[in-house]
Amino acid sequence: MIISKTKYEASEAEMRELFSFHKLGNMISTTALGNGEFNAVYKVVCDNGATYALKIAPPAGAKVLNYEKNMMEAEVFWYSQMREKTDILCPEVYVSDFSKEIIKSNCFIMEMMPGGPLWEMGLSDEGYASVQKQKIGMLTKIHRITNDGYGYIQTGLKSSWYEALKNMATRLVDDCKSLGHETPDGERFVCMIDKHQKLLETVPCRMVNFDLWDSNVLYNAETGKIC
Repeated sequence: MIISKTKYEASEAEMRELFSFHKLGNMISTTALGNGEFNAVYKVVCDNGATYALKIAPPAGAKVLNYEKNMMEAEVFWYSQMREKTDILCPEVYVSDFSKEIIKSNCFIMEMMPGGPLWEMGLSDEGYASVQKQKIGMLTKIHRITNDGYGYIQTGLKSSWYEALKNMATRLVDDCKSLGHETPDGERFVCMIDKHQKLLETVPCRMVNFDLWDSNVLYNAETGKIC
């Protein structure tokens, strides 16, 4: 059994108070969701018949990489961008609460999407090929979304992809060294970024999703669609 070092262990009392405060209904049941080891995610059912997903960031003081700090605010922003600028099936965020007054960490409440994890679906080769085709289509639409700054929102946007990529790589190298690991490959990568500075400075500013793994995709068996 893997024990997460970053998941926030919310009590039922905290969750009940959160839903009541934001007037989403009175919580009647909660179930932990997902196999991820970073954020905590819960399915919450309320007495008005509504079902929600509650996602909670790691608590303050959790040991995370530089780019993972305050990452949830960026996640909420990109969900809004995908809903506004594409037809990708993704959840609506009903409440984002970064006050830490009830849940003592950043959290948001979103639409509970239909479907289940791919690994539970028993897909045929043809079905799995369809899923991969849909994922490619989703990435194509995501990459059409533009912004006015490069890099991770939570670590500060840069004026070019060269600056952003170098900042991202350098921070990862620093993280590794702080944990006592040498990173010769990482340092070579930073040198390669400098070598190709002129090319990287011409890259247009687009949304890039690094996290569209099968484990982060839900499959709706009734429609054959993913989200």
